[in-house]
Amino acid sequence: MATSGVNEVFESLPNFRQAGGRGLTNKRGQQVKDGLLYRSAKTDYVTAKDKSLFLQLGIKSIIDIRGEKEYRKLTSRPLDNLYTPTVITDNKTSDLTEHKDTSVGRRYLFDVFSKELIRHIGNQVNIIITILAVMFLLPIDKIFGTHFFPRLYSRLVIRHQSLYQQYMDYLEYSKPVFSGMLKLLLSHEENLPVLIHCVYGKDRTGVLVALILDCIGVERETIAMDYASSEDGLVSMRNEMYDDLIVNWGMAEHSCQAKADTMLKVLNEIDKRYGSTSQYLESIGFTLEDQESLKSILLH
Repeated sequence: MATSGVNEVFESLPNFRQAGGRGLTNKRGQQVKDGLLYRSAKTDYVTAKDKSLFLQLGIKSIIDIRGEKEYRKLTSRPLDNLYTPTVITDNKTSDLTEHKDTSVGRRYLFDVFSKELIRHIGNQVNIIITILAVMFLLPIDKIFGTHFFPRLYSRLVIRHQSLYQQYMDYLEYSKPVFSGMLKLLLSHEENLPVLIHCVYGKDRTGVLVALILDCIGVERETIAMDYASSEDGLVSMRNEMYDDLIVNWGMAEHSCQAKADTMLKVLNEIDKRYGSTSQYLESIGFTLEDQESLKSILLH
C-alpha cells in the first residue's frame, strides 16, 4: 500500500511525486525507502522558489529520458547550474556544459528513440513513401530545423498504435538504454535520490518506473495506479500536451491518457514474452546480481 500525492511540493514542476507514493511496501511486506525515487514532467519551467524546494529534497541526479538532441533544443534550462547535462556513450560520461562549482549532481540524458526503434517504425511504412521522405523531407528538416520527416512517421505509424504497443516497442528496441538507466541507480551513493522524467513524465518515465517497482516486488496494481496518477498530475499541462502530441505530431487522442490497464497490459506482456520482468531485465544486461543490489538499495 502507499499514500499517493501528485505534485505535493512544487508549483512549477507538474506531475511530480515519489514513485509509487509514500509508505510503499512490496508483496513481501518490505518497505520501500522514502525519498529516493521521484518522477515528474519536464523541469524546464522550475521557478527560483521551487528550485530551493528541489534542493531540500537532496536530489543528486536526474535521469532525463529526452536524449541529447531534444535537450539541446530547449530554450529554458533553469537547473543547468545545479545538474550538469551529461551523456553516457560506451560507458564513458561526457558533460555537455562545464561542471560548475554550484553543481550538486548530473542530469543524465538517455534517448529511448534508438536507431533500432526508428528503423522498426520506418519498416512499417511503404518503401516508396520512405524514399520520397528521405529525398525531400530530410533535407528540408536539416536546412530549416523543421520536423516534417518524423511528423510524417508519427502520423503514419505511431498514431495508429495503442500506448501499450508504443511502450512494448520501447522495451524491445531500446534495451541498452533501459539497462543503462537502471545501472545508474546502482551507484546509489553518487546518484540517489534521483528524479526521473521525460516531457510529461507519463510514457518513457512510466515504463522505466514500472520496471523498477516491479523488479523490487511492488504489487502490479499499485504500479498501474501510480502510472494512472499522471492524468491528475498533468492537469496543468493538458492544453500544452494536446497541442504538442495531437495537433503538432498528429497522434491519436489516447496519447494524452494514462490508464491503469495500459501498464498492467505491458507488465503482463513482458511475462508472456520473457517469463517475468526479472528475466526481461536479465536479457538486457541487468543481471540477477544487479537486481538484488537494486532491492538492497531501495528496500528496508
